[in-house]
Amino acid sequence: MVIQLRHVKILYELVQNGDQKNKIVSINAGIQKNNQLEFQEQGINVIFTIFENKLIMNRNTKEYKMEMCFEQKKKHKGTYQVIGISDIIPLEIQTTHFEKLQNQIEVDYILHLQGEKLGFFSLKLEYEVLA
Repeated sequence: MVIQLRHVKILYELVQNGDQKNKIVSINAGIQKNNQLEFQEQGINVIFTIFENKLIMNRNTKEYKMEMCFEQKKKHKGTYQVIGISDIIPLEIQTTHFEKLQNQIEVDYILHLQGEKLGFFSLKLEYEVLA
């Protein structure tokens, strides 16, 4: 299998509970490796793996590792692990909206941590291949 590496510009937006005042917007340079986008966001290594009807997000730092999966109208198990502690905290992700367009993905989801609802989130990911 041939690995394609391309430089990309990535726009990442995250809104919790519809509160635009606490909206996270990040524009980053990154790398596209086949169906993966990799970039750094404020010291966090972020990898999105893109499939036809599914998106997997990995966020890793020196302090924690987190993995979440989004798929239209489905619930998925995710994980949150604090580095140096062997316990893995279970996450539950309920995707309420998943839309994949050309170089853009929009996801709305409800996140539960150990059975407790953390909130409703809207994620928008746009990427553009650079020359």
